[in-house]
Amino acid sequence: MIVLFLLQPTGAELSAYLPTPWLLQTEPTLNPFFPQLGDKVVYCWQGHEQYINAVILNDVYRIKTKHFPWQRLRLRPQEVCVVLSMHFVVGPPTLCSVKLGILSRGQAGTSVHHTFSLRYHDLADVPDFLIPYSHFKTAVLRKWTPNDRFQCKIDDAWWTGSIVAREPWQLSVPDSLWQCFLVQWDTGEEQEKLSPWDLEVLPDDSVKPVRRGSLVDDLALALQLSGPRGVQTRRQAAMAGPSTASEEQQQFADLLEILSEGFDNDEEAWGVEGEAVARDRILCGLDALSSLPLSQPFQQPVSVEEYPDYHLVVPYPVDLGTIRQRLSNGYYRRLNSFLWDVKNVHKNAATYNEEDSQIVESSEILTELLCKFASDMNCSDLLTMYNQQQNRQNMPDEGEEYRAESGESSDSATEIDGDFDQESATAVQRVARDNNVGPQTVSGESNPSRGKRRRILSDASSESHSLQAKKAKVVKDEVSYMLLVVQWQLF
Repeated sequence: MIVLFLLQPTGAELSAYLPTPWLLQTEPTLNPFFPQLGDKVVYCWQGHEQYINAVILNDVYRIKTKHFPWQRLRLRPQEVCVVLSMHFVVGPPTLCSVKLGILSRGQAGTSVHHTFSLRYHDLADVPDFLIPYSHFKTAVLRKWTPNDRFQCKIDDAWWTGSIVAREPWQLSVPDSLWQCFLVQWDTGEEQEKLSPWDLEVLPDDSVKPVRRGSLVDDLALALQLSGPRGVQTRRQAAMAGPSTASEEQQQFADLLEILSEGFDNDEEAWGVEGEAVARDRILCGLDALSSLPLSQPFQQPVSVEEYPDYHLVVPYPVDLGTIRQRLSNGYYRRLNSFLWDVKNVHKNAATYNEEDSQIVESSEILTELLCKFASDMNCSDLLTMYNQQQNRQNMPDEGEEYRAESGESSDSATEIDGDFDQESATAVQRVARDNNVGPQTVSGESNPSRGKRRRILSDASSESHSLQAKKAKVVKDEVSYMLLVVQWQLF
């Protein structure tokens, strides 16, 4: 324990674990793109390879895997995928682990025929390699050609330019759209490579900028000049010349087939009631939930000043206030994305605190309540649902009602009858469970990570331990008495 304490980061080192703006964004943005559960995205393996090379070159973090998706699977330059699951890994940097399913269309409809996982984060000066399918489709159908004018958003500012030529990022993948356009900025700066989804139609009344920020970096140029898999240099591209119209038409043929398969159909994203109605109803539910005392610890982000080690344990912080802001801003693209965030409120509380603490129990109650309310379009009163749920939990079971009517004490011994074997077995299991020392893993070994977690409500947790001890003693007495009776009868 002393060694673990000494190894924990302190002071300035803790700032490296703080969540980045990419994780905390509350408004819908295309760049940088943040995936959500159920998203239809286009995976560009060349961009993923460029990200991996940048991480290795800059020693951002240690990459453990040696087998990447493009090495294990026969992938097209662009694959339409769906986000099947995702979670986050404590950094630094905090990594987003995404499981993707490659989509295909058949007579039975859309299906997933291959899956793979990847880890990444928003790395500066490295383009996104996961592109929203709808945005990708719009960009490809635009059919950009040399001499077309465009605008591009960089660091919250718009910059204009013209397409010089279409040339592949890698000669070994000539039909790829990844950074396939060589462009010239109106400011006269160095020519750069962009992808079709980086470009937007230029308004007629646009004004040329005086200067622009750095978009394409020296790192990308270095990777292009010396990277693996037959990367084409700028000089080689210039000697090869621009592609012909027939070549471009052939290169777009496969893409147009993909785009015609209707992967962007997401009519059930918000159920029958639709996004606007569902959003307003759930916002009212969140406002009602904020009036409950048990929700107060979860209305704001956890204070780093009070709990400086929080982000050493929780990689993806989220709270009800942030969730409400995201819902109000149209951040969530479907109901499942909203529910995923809500469930993370409880997951984070259970990860940082002792599992039997009051705050974990409160987080479980409110997340289950909110998820049930949001998923049922017929529910419009969250407080009524909460009161009904509390009344059901407080109702005594049939055994308690019988003892109350007969005047027997719940602590008195039970007579031996035909159900003795089942009751005694259940009681013995309760004794064994209640006498476990410390939280246990599935294998039965103690979980060392629990030693690093903190109790936020220690008094309530102590009362819970005391109550469990009293219950365990009562059960022990009951079991001992029943075993004595059985022995006497056998004798």
